[in-house]
Amino acid sequence: MIRVAQSSNIQIIDSWSEFIDDEGLLKKEMTTDGVHLTDKAYKIWSQKIQIHIL
Repeated sequence: MIRVAQSSNIQIIDSWSEFIDDEGLLKKEMTTDGVHLTDKAYKIWSQKIQIHIL
């Protein structure tokens, strides 16, 4: 996906690295069930995006 975005001059916003631990799993405070994000995680995600669109 990164290569396709770069070749098309599309910006990628990396928010995933904020949510994962050293093993590549979602941090416990970012999810309630291992799949769905918590309010805290959505706040971080939306702040990351707002920096690039506002």
